[in-house]
Amino acid sequence: MSPPVKDVSYRRRRWLWLTFTLISGAALLAGLYSWIQKLSSGLGSSLTLEEYDYQVFIMRLALCLGVAITASSLAILLLKWARDTRRQKEWPPKGLQLAADAPIRYGKAAEQVAQRLTLAAWMLVVFALVVLAWAGWRLGPEIF
Repeated sequence: MSPPVKDVSYRRRRWLWLTFTLISGAALLAGLYSWIQKLSSGLGSSLTLEEYDYQVFIMRLALCLGVAITASSLAILLLKWARDTRRQKEWPPKGLQLAADAPIRYGKAAEQVAQRLTLAAWMLVVFALVVLAWAGWRLGPEIF
């Protein structure tokens, strides 16, 4: 068994994507902050209390849906990795590129990794369902 070969270009691409993601996230947070400031400053002037409550409701609902969709997407990815690990009896599965060198695990050790991935995926599914249930419970009366 030879150690995995370091892929410098892959690591460089990952760093670029990470930088892009952080800058995009910061821009989105700044936009969200300015939107909230605009809503709160407009409360006394042109926005009625009902319109303000509706805007806050939409923001909370979008936040809950965003968290649930993100958790569900990550759970699907983890389940795919667990399935591939079980089929190939090897972690990391072939075709999965890692940014850092990782020990290759075979047999029972790979099965343990697959079990942990499956457990983490189901925990994310439960988390997404709890977020959606909370959103329905807290925001449900505002819908009807």
